[in-house]
Order: sequence, then structure tokens, then C-alpha cells
Amino acid sequence: MEPLDHKFQQPEKHGEVKAEQQRNFAIEEQGENGDRPKQINTNESAAMPELRKGSRGEMVMKAQRILKRSSDYVGYVDGDFGPFMEAAVQSFQRRSKVPITGIIDHQTWDALNQIH
Repeated sequence: MEPLDHKFQQPEKHGEVKAEQQRNFAIEEQGENGDRPKQINTNESAAMPELRKGSRGEMVMKAQRILKRSSDYVGYVDGDFGPFMEAAVQSFQRRSKVPITGIIDHQTWDALNQIH
């Protein structure tokens, strides 16, 4: 059996590929005045909508799924923020030590996003 040495070398264009990857996945780039780098990827969460009783839609379904995983919500995942969902949110907020409002606001979304 032949040794594997030098059979799996990088292609000739390795430098070009690496440069392209650095451009596509760069974390920092020069600031406008060129003195300090500014951060592109700040890892900030996207703004999540505030949900409350009467809200409907895909984001309500997302919250219902998360609350089901935390065992706070026992209803159907139907995208309707009704009284059972409001009670589930209040229960989750109580356990997560965020203000108990029954409304899924920024603080509650942050806590929900910690559920795996």
C-alpha cells in the first residue's frame, strides 16, 4: 500500500480561495477614517416583535413552540395568542425573573431564546 503523503495537497488556487473566505466571513473591516477597525458582525439579535393577547402569526407559533419545550404552554401551536398563551407567558416570566406582564417583549424574547 502506498503512503498518502502529498496526494491530498491543496489546489493551486488555495490562496485565492482563502482570500475569498476572508472577504465573505470577515469580522472586522477598516473604519471610515482608517484608524480603527469597526465590527461588522456584532452578534446582536434581530429585533423581535412584541407579542400580546390578540397577536397572531408565525412569531406567535415560534413562541408557543419554545414555551411548549419549557412546559409552560400546553395548548395547540396555532399562532393565536389567547388566554392560555398569556398565562403561559406569565408563568415563564415568573420563573425567568423578568417583569410579569403577559406580553412577550425584548426581555422575554431574550429569556425565551435561552431555552434549547
